[in-house]
Amino acid sequence: MERVFVSSLIRDVEYGIVSHEQPHEDSIRNAIRMVNRSYGGRLSFTFGLCRWYQLKERHATFSWLINRDGVRWLPTPKLLMINEALWDEIAREKPFARAYHWDFEPLWTELKIIFESPSNEYADAFDDELYTATPPTPDETVVLVNNDEDDSSYVNNE
Repeated sequence: MERVFVSSLIRDVEYGIVSHEQPHEDSIRNAIRMVNRSYGGRLSFTFGLCRWYQLKERHATFSWLINRDGVRWLPTPKLLMINEALWDEIAREKPFARAYHWDFEPLWTELKIIFESPSNEYADAFDDELYTATPPTPDETVVLVNNDEDDSSYVNNE
């Protein structure tokens, strides 16, 4: 359901009718209409508005997390490396970030398109920077994520 909602928002970004700061009422109504049509639901505009703000918070939190000192994000193999001591500090500072302790943000590329990309350059959000992968130190937590949506595993190198 979430993928249909996000896909509809991305389509509106392509057409240039979405603001990155504020939700666009027609865009949210269209996204809810698509979800209701696809899943036979009766979701409301209020639900869609809440989902938009939740997605925006997920984007802000993951962006904050990967830009923090001591955190290494390798987008190509989809690795998030953080030592356990830093996780405790992160959890105190931003509790919502705890969701990423076991996995990365599965909609990261899509959220970047919705909340960061200028409307005429939406496709550039798919081109994440390539980082030089360095092996993790023994005290780092490594989250391995395969390209399959539901197949992720956790490895702790101790």
